[in-house]
Amino acid sequence: ARRTLMAGHLIPINGLEEQKAVTRGAVVKVLVEDDGLVIVTYATSLQSASPGMVVQLRNLDTGVTIRGIVQQDGSVRIQNG
Repeated sequence: ARRTLMAGHLIPINGLEEQKAVTRGAVVKVLVEDDGLVIVTYATSLQSASPGMVVQLRNLDTGVTIRGIVQQDGSVRIQNG
């Protein structure tokens, strides 16, 4: 819920939001795919996001900001090729 829900009252559709698979500041597993090669690394999420959403992350090793798509399991997939 985005706000306090009152007993006995209808819940407006804009009062709900999807469960976030990635939360801001969390370290997440990142899968980089390029022509059949898969590299696994880790990054800090710069924003919260639900599965299917694009999220910005900061690579822990390089400090570079990257973007990828949040997966159902909370990992983030980046596809180059």
